[in-house]
Amino acid sequence: MILRHPILAAAAALALAAAPCVHAADLHGYTEPLPPLNYAENGDARGFSTELLRAMAARAALSVDIQVLPWPRAVLMAQDDTRSVLYTLTRTAAREGQYRWVGPIARRRILLFRLADRKDVQMQGLQDLKRIRTAVARESATAKLLEEQGFGPHLEPALNDESSMRMLIAGRVDAVAMLDFAAAWHSARQGPGFQALQPLVALDERHEYYFGLNKDAPDELVNKLQKALDSLRRDGQLEQLTRRYLP
Repeated sequence: MILRHPILAAAAALALAAAPCVHAADLHGYTEPLPPLNYAENGDARGFSTELLRAMAARAALSVDIQVLPWPRAVLMAQDDTRSVLYTLTRTAAREGQYRWVGPIARRRILLFRLADRKDVQMQGLQDLKRIRTAVARESATAKLLEEQGFGPHLEPALNDESSMRMLIAGRVDAVAMLDFAAAWHSARQGPGFQALQPLVALDERHEYYFGLNKDAPDELVNKLQKALDSLRRDGQLEQLTRRYLP
């Protein structure tokens, strides 16, 4: 249809220019700031899972666009988009029917770390958390896990994982509780490196990380991405990427 009225034509042109191109790509990634798994730097989506998703898309001959958003908004956007992939997701029984799963891409390991030279910090069991000053990012999955186990009053809340690691390096706490990926990332960025940390105990190793596609995603899309991931695993590229982010 040709819009002959100049005002209507101008309005249509403005609407087209303003409309977001959310459907231009074959695949639309939605994620949150959670380095080093996913984060934004200079306006670009980066991180372990982001690099892996792009590699999978390339191998599957799919185009992909990615937005790094606050988690509640990322979840909401993915729900209304049948070609969406939400990441990085821990696959749990509660989430099982909410997504179509592609993975696993990595183990999800929450550990308690001390500085390797702090030989005085020892643990015989989880109950020792009541006497060890442990930093944990408030409102994080790690904090919630420990609070559910009754250790909340004995924790040193920090603003985020970066702050927790800073507290450990400065000697303000005896240990930090966080994901192994996060510990490697923040220890490297703050100086000592991952080799300066010593894991004391595993707090949670029950789950793995996945990409979560919309529950109405086409079978072809799900199958292409899973085959691409399997291929990257077979030829060693997944392991190489993992070692870059988790030495």
